[in-house]
Amino acid sequence: LQGAGIYMIGMTNDVLYNRIAGYEHGLYTPGSAFPNGQGYAWGKVCPQFTPFGAIRGNVNHDNERYGLYLDNQYPRNLDRDENGFVQSGCPEFTSDGKDNGVSPANVVEDEFDYHNIFVGVYSLGDVSFVRFVSLNNAHSFYWKTSKNFADGVSHHF
Repeated sequence: LQGAGIYMIGMTNDVLYNRIAGYEHGLYTPGSAFPNGQGYAWGKVCPQFTPFGAIRGNVNHDNERYGLYLDNQYPRNLDRDENGFVQSGCPEFTSDGKDNGVSPANVVEDEFDYHNIFVGVYSLGDVSFVRFVSLNNAHSFYWKTSKNFADGVSHHF
């Protein structure tokens, strides 16, 4: 795996007002790297589909590759027990065929990225960027695929 200033598998954590510089990646959420979890949590979580906590006011600069790098994340409506282990909700659709994306959409707010090679994601759904600024990055925002928002009203930016 790759190094990061903040390497986050516990997606529900709040990430507030950090300044991250000089790493391979600034804020990195590789949920798809371990889709069934790791260690004691193996088979009890689905990190790629876990909703984010609050992500607000972070600055990523002068990182070797990515500043903000949310990788492949699709937050879903998970039912979790008191330890945070998933009881149900990882599939893309509910049992009645509805989109299981988190509603309302998760929000990344007041993000500022500069002097990185990349900023962005490979594949992301049900996450909206509000007051996002990307300045003097080689690629202002890298994003390959997404989906329609489950809530029907949110926008990517």
